Amino acid sequence: MRCLFATLIVVSLAACGDNEQALAPTGLAQVKIGMTPDEAAKALGAALTPRGERDEEACWYTHRADVEPRKDVDYMVVDGKITRIDVFAPDIKTAAGLGVGASLEELQTAYGGPRLKVLAHKYSEAPQSYYVKWTDYNPSQGILFDVVENKVTSIRGGHIPEIDWVEGCL
Repeated sequence: MRCLFATLIVVSLAACGDNEQALAPTGLAQVKIGMTPDEAAKALGAALTPRGERDEEACWYTHRADVEPRKDVDYMVVDGKITRIDVFAPDIKTAAGLGVGASLEELQTAYGGPRLKVLAHKYSEAPQSYYVKWTDYNPSQGILFDVVENKVTSIRGGHIPEIDWVEGCL
């Protein structure tokens, strides 16, 4: 019952738009999944710059030009559209108020239910490291939390399968 109540709160917060700055499967603040990098830059009112070399035009990363890559927010671009948003900054949260630094228990309390999956971590051993994936009502989008030593170290929101790609565009 407690999980159902927590899930209803999360859904209510997302539906009401009370937390427009929260990472959601559909975007973060002004940047929406499906925008082009130019549209995102215009929405942000800030220039975007590619993260590293753009060897493969089909998939690459960009970020605000005034922020170092992997310090705040990075945007994955697949076939010219933003399909995933990676969050590294602890001050950016989901609609449930969780972000970098949250524990596995907090994730399970806020998102518990059939749409939450705890998956094996590719590079770290259980019991302290996992990927925790929450799937939106639309099964083609969700949020994935990277949990290492029982703390969220990064969050990715957007399309599935892109949020599942552990090594980004590789």
